[in-house]
Amino acid sequence: MKTELLDAYLCGDLRGESAAFIEAALKSDAALREVYFQQVRMDAALRVLLEDEELAEVTPDHFAAGIMARIASEPPVETQADRRLAKSVLMEILDERGLKPRPLSSWDWVKAAGIAAAAAALLIMGLQSVSLNEAEESSRSVDTSGRFVARVTSEEAGVVWGIPAPLDPLTTDALTDPSAASSREIVNADGWLRPGRLTLKSGVAEITFNSGARVFLEGPAILEVERPNRAFLESGRLTAEVPKPATGFVINTPRVNVVDIGTRFGVSVDEIGDTEVHVMQGVVEVSRLTGNAVPMIVEEGLAVRADGRTRSELQVIDYAGDQFSLRVEGSTPPSGPSFLNYGFNESGGSEIEDDGRGIEGGPFFASLFPDASQPSRPKRSVGRVGGGLTFTRGERFDSPLLAGFESGQALSVSLWVRIPPRPQEIGAHSILSLVSLDQPSESSPSTRSDLPRWRMAWNTELDAGTTGALRVESGEAFLVGSTDLRDGRWHHIGFRFAGGESADVATHLQLYVDGQLEDISGFRGGPVDQGTIHQLRLGGSSQESSFEGAIDEVYAFPEAVSPAVIQKLATEGGNF
Repeated sequence: MKTELLDAYLCGDLRGESAAFIEAALKSDAALREVYFQQVRMDAALRVLLEDEELAEVTPDHFAAGIMARIASEPPVETQADRRLAKSVLMEILDERGLKPRPLSSWDWVKAAGIAAAAAALLIMGLQSVSLNEAEESSRSVDTSGRFVARVTSEEAGVVWGIPAPLDPLTTDALTDPSAASSREIVNADGWLRPGRLTLKSGVAEITFNSGARVFLEGPAILEVERPNRAFLESGRLTAEVPKPATGFVINTPRVNVVDIGTRFGVSVDEIGDTEVHVMQGVVEVSRLTGNAVPMIVEEGLAVRADGRTRSELQVIDYAGDQFSLRVEGSTPPSGPSFLNYGFNESGGSEIEDDGRGIEGGPFFASLFPDASQPSRPKRSVGRVGGGLTFTRGERFDSPLLAGFESGQALSVSLWVRIPPRPQEIGAHSILSLVSLDQPSESSPSTRSDLPRWRMAWNTELDAGTTGALRVESGEAFLVGSTDLRDGRWHHIGFRFAGGESADVATHLQLYVDGQLEDISGFRGGPVDQGTIHQLRLGGSSQESSFEGAIDEVYAFPEAVSPAVIQKLATEGGNF
């Protein structure tokens, strides 16, 4: 969940359904409550500090810049269960800058604590009025610390990796028990990465984060993969290439915090932690982690260095961007992925042809047809790119053959969708399904039952996540994004599934809206509903799986494509 929502709730800006959703989430999620209480305490400390008359000489911009730089450098709350701060982060910033504010008296801290306690008490009273079904609460308690956040997408021939040292998700301390380390391996067999430390002894490897950012890591190097949009370079050299949808990607080092603003940059860290940042394209924001933490904007063709003198400004140095690698030598370039695509650009008729790239060199021989048992069918209309389809309740299209897809294996799906701001039917939310067809039984030789293995919809359940957000489900498991799609505009939506024998929807699935990785507002963990997929279905004719809105440019891939593929489809409209 985005912290902006918690901020809005804390400030009283959320009402009705939005506030109810926050309260339900806080009731069921202990980690989220801890984040919220920390924001309450921070808010209280800020109120006390900003009332100090002796701080009037510090401009608001400088005060805010210092605070935000320090907060940005702190590790995520969910990895700090045993974290103990010797003093307030805010006071530390002011002290290091030599501003010498009036020390907070016991009354000041009592006042700050009172504000925090009052807010916490009000929160608890509010949460007591929220009742959640016990089964639903337990279904949302799946541990997602093992979610895949990146993938090794290419490496040089002969590259040498060290043994990864996974991190304890609560303390961030490296595990010392070898058996525990092996049981918490962060590297999957097919290159998918969970949060943790990677050691590259030699060679160059390309790591693609789920946000779409790519990092070329040059050994010897140690990199901690933290989140889909953040990593920590402990030592060595890397080059980051960040597309526009992944703007805000962060590289931390022992000395600095580097925030991308849509760019390509290089970072090197020596054996004592001193750091250099070289910007090859675009702009980055660089700030020290301690001491003089005011951020510096570094533009293309410039470079800065940070050493151990924390009170000094960042040192401008000679630019040497040509020393940073942007390719993996000796690796085999990946071929374009196979895919099934419907563009809906035919001028008429009920059949809609596939123009995808066939799996294993052969065509799909797949076309969409209206459901023969239904008299109504979606109408051709202007789409996001060329023609599209407009659906009302009870209308659907099916692809009778979807060769090469298994529900438990890696796959990706994306499309453009437009949903009216106020759909006439709350049940008209099922956008796309991947369906298995049971073989006819001896008792019913003419009957085949439909079994949706995957379904894309917009969420209708208040206590399952953001209402109207993208929801992808398989069996009883589901994942819900955070962007409400019901605004009458075209949105590009998609998901990619890592696959594997022990794959769980809560850890192996990523959602994308308009090319950007979605924050998850709700989930229920569980295995994928296994089976061969026979049909791709748009809309639906049943009471539970209907759709109201428009669809265009449907793509299905029998693999977990890179974020760049989904971002290309989102930014260029279609035409992969």
